[in-house]
Amino acid sequence: MIDSTLVMVYTTFPDQEQASVVAQQLVNSRLAVCVNISNGHKAFYQQNQECVECNEVGMMIKTLEDRYENLCEFLQKIHPYSIPMILSWPAAANKSYTMWAMHQSMLMSA
Repeated sequence: MIDSTLVMVYTTFPDQEQASVVAQQLVNSRLAVCVNISNGHKAFYQQNQECVECNEVGMMIKTLEDRYENLCEFLQKIHPYSIPMILSWPAAANKSYTMWAMHQSMLMSA
């Protein structure tokens, strides 16, 4: 059931439009097998000694371990934030999804 070749990556964007452009680039460049974009949510963080509140959208990226480093480099280059948050963790998935992702990987390598 557990396949450590799958990696989940989470990041945020200032709006749906920018997130959609990046999601398409990730899938078209074969760095991700699938990308989900969430509806807007609130973010709170400290900047210049003040609590800042802003709207963001979340992006969940499913990729394979061997594409993770390139995916992170790509996000760092094109992300609209000067310091993007890029979180990741190994993923356990059902067998059929893992097989689908691996099949996508084979198509990506062709």
